[in-house]
Amino acid sequence: METLTQLEEKIEAAVEVLAIYRMEIEELRDCKAAYEDEINQLKASNTTLKEDNGKFEHENKSWNERITMLISKLESISETESA
Repeated sequence: METLTQLEEKIEAAVEVLAIYRMEIEELRDCKAAYEDEINQLKASNTTLKEDNGKFEHENKSWNERITMLISKLESISETESA
C-alpha cells in the first residue's frame, strides 16, 4: 500500500512538472512570436534604409558632378579674365 502511495505521489509530481513545462513552452512560443515580429519589422526598416541610402548616394553623386562642373566653369572664367 505504501508503494502505491509513493507511486501516486511521483505521478502527481510528474503531472505538476509537465504542467509547468507546458506553461513555459507557451511563454516561449509567445516570446518567439514577438521576436519574429520584431525581426520582420527590422528587416522592413533595413530595406527602407538601404533604399534611402541608394537615393542619397545617387543625389550625392549628382551634387558632386554639379559642383565639379561649376568649379570648371569658374576656372575657365578665371583663366579667360587673366588672359
